[in-house]
Amino acid sequence: MRRAVTAVRKLLRMKNIWIGIAASFCVAAALLIWAVAQGGARDQVRDPAHSRFSENAADSGAAKTQELAPAQVGNPVAVAKPLKDNVAGVQSGSFSNPESLILEGVGGDPDGRTPEDRGENFSGLAASDLVKLLASSTNNIELRKAAQVLGDRSIAGTLKLSAEESAKVSNVVRQYLKQTNALDSNDSEEAKEQIERLWWTAARVLAENIANPDDAVAEKAIKAMSLMRNEEIVRALVDQARKATERKAKEMCIFALGCMTEQYDSLVPRRTCMNEKDSQMLADKLIIPFLTEIGKTETDPDLRQAITQAMTELKQAAEHRPVAVPLEKVDEQILRNFLTALEKDDPNSEICKLYRNELARRSLTNGHKSARP
Repeated sequence: MRRAVTAVRKLLRMKNIWIGIAASFCVAAALLIWAVAQGGARDQVRDPAHSRFSENAADSGAAKTQELAPAQVGNPVAVAKPLKDNVAGVQSGSFSNPESLILEGVGGDPDGRTPEDRGENFSGLAASDLVKLLASSTNNIELRKAAQVLGDRSIAGTLKLSAEESAKVSNVVRQYLKQTNALDSNDSEEAKEQIERLWWTAARVLAENIANPDDAVAEKAIKAMSLMRNEEIVRALVDQARKATERKAKEMCIFALGCMTEQYDSLVPRRTCMNEKDSQMLADKLIIPFLTEIGKTETDPDLRQAITQAMTELKQAAEHRPVAVPLEKVDEQILRNFLTALEKDDPNSEICKLYRNELARRSLTNGHKSARP
């Protein structure tokens, strides 16, 4: 090969340029034929276990490059290590197939796994070791793995942390919440993803921050809680709203409850938002009765507006579903109060029409009753 390249260079220096170019094309054609022949021979002797590489080499290479790039941004260790390993492999002669430099190196894993899926498996580590890694590691891949396993165990109900370990995790979650406001979008996205990996392990700190003085942090906390909602989280928010003594704290709890039927997509694998049907059942069971209850006695105009808005958000998700709690069981004055408040936002909404129809039905029924002898 080296002689062929040298020959091309000499030909291009010839005085007669046309002869040089023609000769160059001949050499190039010869090289192409040689490369095709070599490729065919290599395919014949390749290990059958690697035959899948030849079927979609181009597609998988492109996909793997796109897969790894976002996950490795801001982490030189994640990029440098595979590069270093590949160089060492070439020097030691361990790579018998040059394609492995692409398929197993920076190009990504042929199975489509993310960087944190490769290397050491953290699923067997003790909770104390996971917490230690989460609190002290400077390697993004280790941090992701530790957070993912802690979150997986919180979902499975097998996670048990000591008071000291819980405090360490809480400090990390607070740091991540703060980091969601980072000017660098990569740092911000990484922090949001870590919170989602931790899942219910992060719920207590998120609840603490829904009334954070920094509105951006409060918004991130509320959205994360809505994404990972379950009955326990909703009950905790209701209890938090009942006990709140400051107006803003209570208002933000009410706002958060109004977000509990929103549908969100997680940024990371194995994290799923509660579906619409179950979310509405949870709202009908816990949230709407609570908002209806406090709406009877609340006199603060801001809080009344927050209650109205929360009810509107919850009802919008149920406009085309049967109402779980029959309207005929709702006190007429409460129904009128909510209708008046909802009409200020959209008098033609389906909810307003539903309330007006119910009030008209009651008026007609009462009229018939009063007309009887």
